[in-house]
This record gives sequence, C-alpha cells and structure tokens, in this order.
Amino acid sequence: MTPELTQDYDERTSLNSFRFTFSIGGSILSLILSKIVFSVISDRASQYLVLAAVCTVISVLALYGCVYGTRDRVLAAETQTAAIDCTSDIRLDATHKATTTISKNHAKIVVESLNVKGMMS
Repeated sequence: MTPELTQDYDERTSLNSFRFTFSIGGSILSLILSKIVFSVISDRASQYLVLAAVCTVISVLALYGCVYGTRDRVLAAETQTAAIDCTSDIRLDATHKATTTISKNHAKIVVESLNVKGMMS
C-alpha cells in the first residue's frame, strides 16, 4: 500500500510505522473494551450488541477525524490544479495569438527539420 502513496523511503517507513501502531493499538483497545463490556453486562446477546454499538461509534469518529484531517490537503490540491489549468490556458492563448499573427502577416511559412544529433558530433 505505501509504495503507491510515496516514492520516498523515509516517508514510507513513517507511514508503515503509523499503520502498525494504530493496528496494534486498535487491537489492544478492542480487547480491553470487550473485557470491560463483558464484565459489566451479564446477558450474552446484550454484551455483543453494546460492544458493536461502542465499536461503531469509535469507527465513525475515527473516520470523521480522517476526513477532517485530509480536508485541507484536498482543498490545496484543488487550488493547485486550478492554478495549473490557468497557466495552461495562458500558454495556449499565447500560442494561438502567435500562430495567428504569423499566418496573417506572412504568405509562406517554411518549417525546416534539423538533424540536431548530426550537428552535435
């Protein structure tokens, strides 16, 4: 998963460290949580229902935390994309104006293909 996220070795190591830390921490938290719920509630069916409800709340809160944490990155990426599109439009407009001016002011246009590789030796 991490090779698709980044090419930097140190950043991949950091991402894997976070992933393993939260994975192990979540497993330990779920074991502690299940032990607490099972010791407090005596009915077997209610135990699993309460445990499922608590785990659902924790999962939803974690999901909202991820969305809130990455929201600024998405907005920054959209802004950067808009700036790149604007620059591309400016270049395209300049190219269009230059070619229009050349074609209107000159009767004949000659394009020469050069053997640049042959010139270098």
